[in-house]
Amino acid sequence: MPIIHLPSDTRGHRIHARLAGILFIAAAATSIIALKLVDPVLRHPVDLQGGAYHGRQILCGALLELVLTGCVAGTGMLLYPYLRKWNEPLALGYLCFRVLEACVILVGLLGVLALLRIGQAFLATNPADAASYQAVAEGFHAMQEGTFLLGHHFMLGMNTLCGSAIFYRSGLVPRRLSRLGITGACLIILAAVLEISGIVRPLSLAGALLATPVFFYQMSLATWLMVTGFNTDALADAPG
Repeated sequence: MPIIHLPSDTRGHRIHARLAGILFIAAAATSIIALKLVDPVLRHPVDLQGGAYHGRQILCGALLELVLTGCVAGTGMLLYPYLRKWNEPLALGYLCFRVLEACVILVGLLGVLALLRIGQAFLATNPADAASYQAVAEGFHAMQEGTFLLGHHFMLGMNTLCGSAIFYRSGLVPRRLSRLGITGACLIILAAVLEISGIVRPLSLAGALLATPVFFYQMSLATWLMVTGFNTDALADAPG
C-alpha cells in the first residue's frame, strides 16, 4: 500500500510535485545551515570548551536537523506512490533509503547533543579530569562523523540512484535531469566509500566536490517540480 495515495486530477499532481520540491529545498537549506551552526562541536580535535561556549547556537542547529529529517522522510513518502507505478522494488528501495537517511541523521544529532553536554560538564569539572572527558568526547565525535558519512553521503546516494533510475525510465521529469541524478548518486557513493576507508577526509574539499553534482541535481529537480511538475503524458501512460 502506498504511503500517500495519488491524486485523481492534474491539479492534485501539481500540488504534490510542488510540495516535494519545497521539501527538497528545505532539506538542503536546513542541512547547510545546521552544519554551520553545530561546527564548534564537529572540529577535530574536539574542542570541549568551544562547543560549550556556543550552546544556544548548537541547539538551534540541532532543531534545524530535526526539521531536516522531516523533510527527508517527507520527500520519500511523497514520491514513492509515483515511483512504484514503474518499478515497485526500486521505489521501495528509494523510500527505505530515504527513511534510513533520516534515521541516521537523527543518530548523528544525538552525538552532537552528547558532545554539547560533555563540554558543558567539562567546564564545571576539575582540570585534572580533562583527559577522561576528552576521551569520551572523541568517541562521540567519531560516532557523529560516521553517521554523517552514512546519512548525508551513502544513504543519500543510494536513494538518489533508485529514484533517478525510475525517473529516467518513466519520463516523469526530463531524462537529462535523471542522468545528472544517476551521475551525482554514483559520485557521492564513491565519496562515502573513500571517506569511510580513510582515503579522503570527511568534510574535505575532495568530498565536497564529489557531493556537488547530487546537490545540483536535487536543486534542479526541486525547481522543475515546483515550476513544471510531473510530465502529464508520462502520468497518463503509467502502467497499472
